[in-house]
Amino acid sequence: MAESNVGAQDLPDEVLTEILARLPAKSAGRFRCVSRAWSDMLSSDYFVDLHMRRANRPDRPKLLLTAIGSSYDGYLYSWQLGGEVDKLMPDEFGGEVTVPLTKPCRGLILVRVRTDDGDGGYYVFNPSTGAGDDDPNHDISPARAEVFVLDNTSGYWRPSAGNPPLCSVKKKDPAVFLNGYMHFLCVDGGIATFNISDETFGSLLLLPPGFEGVASVLTELDGCLCLCNGEPDSEDPIHVCVLRDYKEARWEKLCCIDRTAWPESERTLLDSLWIAPIGIYDSGCRQKIMFGTGEPRAHGGVTIEDMICSSPTTEAWFDILKWLPTRSVVEMRLVCREWRAISMTDSFIDSHVIHANLKRSPRIKLIVDPRVGTYMDLEEWTDEYCGLSLRNNLVYSQPCHGLNVGSCQFWDFVCNPAISYCKPIEFDDNDGTFFAGRIGLGYNSEICKHVMVHITYKTKNLETRHYELQCKMKYVDDGYEWDPINPPPRPVAGIPPNFVNGKIYWMVDPNIGPVSAGCEVIAFNVETEEFEVLQGPPCTYGSGHMAILELQGTVCISYSDQNRNTVDLWMMKDDGTWLMEYHIVLDKLTEEAAPLAVDPTDGRILLNTGWSLGYYDPRTAAFETIYTMAFPNIKFCPIVCHESLLYPLN
Repeated sequence: MAESNVGAQDLPDEVLTEILARLPAKSAGRFRCVSRAWSDMLSSDYFVDLHMRRANRPDRPKLLLTAIGSSYDGYLYSWQLGGEVDKLMPDEFGGEVTVPLTKPCRGLILVRVRTDDGDGGYYVFNPSTGAGDDDPNHDISPARAEVFVLDNTSGYWRPSAGNPPLCSVKKKDPAVFLNGYMHFLCVDGGIATFNISDETFGSLLLLPPGFEGVASVLTELDGCLCLCNGEPDSEDPIHVCVLRDYKEARWEKLCCIDRTAWPESERTLLDSLWIAPIGIYDSGCRQKIMFGTGEPRAHGGVTIEDMICSSPTTEAWFDILKWLPTRSVVEMRLVCREWRAISMTDSFIDSHVIHANLKRSPRIKLIVDPRVGTYMDLEEWTDEYCGLSLRNNLVYSQPCHGLNVGSCQFWDFVCNPAISYCKPIEFDDNDGTFFAGRIGLGYNSEICKHVMVHITYKTKNLETRHYELQCKMKYVDDGYEWDPINPPPRPVAGIPPNFVNGKIYWMVDPNIGPVSAGCEVIAFNVETEEFEVLQGPPCTYGSGHMAILELQGTVCISYSDQNRNTVDLWMMKDDGTWLMEYHIVLDKLTEEAAPLAVDPTDGRILLNTGWSLGYYDPRTAAFETIYTMAFPNIKFCPIVCHESLLYPLN
């Protein structure tokens, strides 16, 4: 025993502190009785902060439960994932119902107590130790704002430093504390804020798309402010968004839960007047969301992805449906709820856009009106559909993981022609000058997000070659402000950019900026968010038309010469050198002739000659026309699209 005591005394203080910090709160509290030194150590602010970090495992959240109605027995309960429900402490708040309102804030929880006569109030206490404020804090008048101060002697109310905003907050919904602010959900769906440092009020002006003016629940999830909407007692989807970037007000759609795919027994568990996410925890290689409801139960979110992995039949249907064309998948959604749920998951949509386009001939649609998402398959097109929009300037990108972007005179758009989806994008800095290279689209495979980059000229002088660019970027599904980034180091030409293997490529404009002996290319890395200048192919700018595009997974530049009726196609090799892969000679070309795609089934090149569409066979040098415009004076707009179910910003 003596040797054991000596060993304990030799244990370094920092190691001892780490051990005690991992104990339950009650156990750590008891050790304060060991000695004055231990009491001082375990009562210090440093240890209290360390204990909150070490003793609360994110993968095993602990819940405070209260029974209601006939189940009420005068106790508060606790439950930890994977364990049993335990009695925590007697309910000594003196009411008929005690309802937890907030997540712990440095260990303290706010509860509301209701009595038969409608009285009661609010209490602050520590469920780990049972300590708290014994005096109820009753509702205060909405005409003023007061602050309740908790100190070591007694609590008291005092007026706040700032005046409250002119808004009506939801009386029964508690505020959410995060990043030094209290957040109050307003009746109109907005969020009022209160800075606890200077006691001033403010508001969050931007809400996630679809959350304006709808009934929502405000909470904290994964260290972020969280909004959740969806009627608990209906079969409507449940939408969950989190505020990932507080300063820039950037919301991220975390999930959309389709309850119609659940078994009836699972759906009846959510027949409640209230439902909200209360925590995220790791379950193996996946993260799960835990939801709380108005009923005395909590639910670990069983996602459709989990159902797919756990059911061989469902997994088999997943693998079958992902190879089908978009139109077929949409029709299959009507077969049963299970197929509908499978086809609407993010994992299926991401897998479908890859598999449904493998070894498939390019799908061509003609643009009728991009403003309302009107596209027609080539087989259904007749020249009577040539609308006013086709007489104006209109350019577009090749498909990028299921989406395209394009530009018109006064606005840009992101679209998925396969499902007739189009979202206009308007800019404050658009002066009405058409610039074909102003918007680029890429895909960040690390975070599975589409990236848009917008470039405009603030100044451009062809005589002095002086210019000034401004550049900004955003993720397609964010729906809010663009983030300014450093502009490219060269001026970009009025040629639509395209995305290849993690980078968006633009042609450099040779008419302004520094004089270059050869053709140059600008590349934007969507992961590092940086530009670089690359040497282009050994061709010179002339009277012909140049285009930059992706063919067979490679960066390509085409140069069409109307005087010679030729199209030269250059491909960039892995070492950065360029090789003229094809020299195409045709009977007739228009000014803006360019390749659109390569058919993976036979290697033929799909060409837009400006007045016709056709396939050029490099082996035979033959050109097969598949469509000819009846009115050569009207520009028609073919767009290559992917089989895709992507439907962002909605």
